[in-house]
Amino acid sequence: MSESGGARTGDIAHAIGEAVAAERSGKGFGLAGAALKRELAARRRRLLEQHSRGDVIVAKMAVAMDEALGALFANAAEELPPKARLALVATGGYGRGGLAAYSDIDLLILHSGVADAGVKGFVDALLYPLWDAGLTVGQGVHTPASAMRLASSDMTAMTAYLDSRLLFGD
Repeated sequence: MSESGGARTGDIAHAIGEAVAAERSGKGFGLAGAALKRELAARRRRLLEQHSRGDVIVAKMAVAMDEALGALFANAAEELPPKARLALVATGGYGRGGLAAYSDIDLLILHSGVADAGVKGFVDALLYPLWDAGLTVGQGVHTPASAMRLASSDMTAMTAYLDSRLLFGD
């Protein structure tokens, strides 16, 4: 594992994975959000102690959030049927690869539109831990076609999508 802001890459993913496993076994509820909140606070603290440049801190915080979302995406995707096609996309400032210490997280979840693909359960499993961690999440759940229609009529969506970055999925 590599160093990232004084923490080994994988710490956040490991903590989330353990919390999700505990939740699935019935040992608690909201554990993934609590683990995410704890790990992000520790990462934020280490970054602020070790770096004086804001651009370095926001880039490393984006990497930490990428790691957290990767763990949540992987755990949520375990419940999907094989034919489900989903993508998680960062938009706005987070899409540009920067995340200020207490910034909101803008996400676009794209799905194929197949009704029985388990999209609602996936979205819930992805977003609830973020909300439980106290994060402000701006999210849109769309098919590629509906995202394009929205962007063609909504300036906020259009500008957010300009800075988009595929995180995980198809």
